[in-house]
Amino acid sequence: MTIMDLKNKRIIIELDKNARQSYSQIAKNVKLSKQVVNSRIHKLEKSIIDGYYPIINFHLLGYSLYLVYLKVINMPKDKEKEFINNVTNTKGVGVNTTVFGDWNFNLALWSKNTIEFEKSLNNVVKDFEQYITKKTIMIESEAYYFKFKLFPEIKNNAKTIVTKLSSSIIEIDEIDKSILLKLSYNARANITEIAKDLNLTSTAVAKRIRKLKEKDIILAYKPQLNLNSLHVKVFLHLQKVPKKKRMEIITYFSIIPEVLSVSKTFGDYELEFRAAVENILDLHTIIEDFKNKYYEEFIDFNLMIFVKFHKVLNFFPFL
Repeated sequence: MTIMDLKNKRIIIELDKNARQSYSQIAKNVKLSKQVVNSRIHKLEKSIIDGYYPIINFHLLGYSLYLVYLKVINMPKDKEKEFINNVTNTKGVGVNTTVFGDWNFNLALWSKNTIEFEKSLNNVVKDFEQYITKKTIMIESEAYYFKFKLFPEIKNNAKTIVTKLSSSIIEIDEIDKSILLKLSYNARANITEIAKDLNLTSTAVAKRIRKLKEKDIILAYKPQLNLNSLHVKVFLHLQKVPKKKRMEIITYFSIIPEVLSVSKTFGDYELEFRAAVENILDLHTIIEDFKNKYYEEFIDFNLMIFVKFHKVLNFFPFL
């Protein structure tokens, strides 16, 4: 088990600021040698870091995010395994998780339109409809990804990352798509290795990545952390709130250490937030505090607990 001492915490914060930083740059920022940082990160990757991903502004590429929640009953274990594999291998699926709550599975599908989404969803469920008793579908219109705040003793000046619907569409070529896909598998992927796989020079790959950031297609690079906490999603049903009040609520959540992100959605709920909490009582406190502060807006809530990620978060599951 990796000890989360102050040095490891500082390394985690540096990765949260920019997970593509070199070992040398991280070493300079945390005042350790490159060799020590390299060793510590490799140990962290065996315990609490499950991977690295880029936050990609997929709206600029013409895609929308469809959130699908499925309730299944009496699905045999062999069919469940088949179902999970089928979901993971379906084009456009970037998240595939088993959850506990009103649903058993949470999927995230990136599609250009409802026709494409319906085709992808049908490919996922067509051989398993007899077990599915409930489908809840929502569309994410905005998402706010907050800086890591669970180590309050260490300053983290990372900015909130925002993705939202856009009327502008940026066309990218197949090479850029391949680069985004490789970064989605591993945001710390070595440029030399990417270049070799794509039969390009390292300089060409570096230039393309830089331009993808300049165009706000790549917004940030983050570590996927597993701190042995309860990873939950809470759905908020609210009275219709104007934009100013909604932004106030999002800002409210942004300062709560356990809250990782907030999304605005179309569907059964108006807002949903993800949080990593030590126990269910901590989550209860977060929800009760919110209800007390925004009692005029609050109607109801629902929640689910993530049990297992079958597919690591992928913001570019299109190839």
